[in-house]
Amino acid sequence: MSDKNVVHTEAGYLSGIVTFSGLPMQASPPVVTVIAEQGPARASATSEGTGLRKKYLLVLPTGEWSVHAECGPVASSIQKISIRSGESIELDFEMGAKAA
Repeated sequence: MSDKNVVHTEAGYLSGIVTFSGLPMQASPPVVTVIAEQGPARASATSEGTGLRKKYLLVLPTGEWSVHAECGPVASSIQKISIRSGESIELDFEMGAKAA
């Protein structure tokens, strides 16, 4: 088997849990998208799972990334990360209604 069509890139893994708080018990958590941006490059993952805790996983090329979570019109604060080849980083987000 030839390697001439195989692309080798240096990448790392970003994963975590998105936790919801302040939602009524009957409300099912909406879909959350975790977005990583590096200049014009953009990667995103939709959270998976049920209940108030959802997991996500992104495979990102090495370098500096700005990461945030979005849930409808609500977005988390932006977190800056640096990924090295083969590295795994965990970054959790909390989303939900703010207490009055």
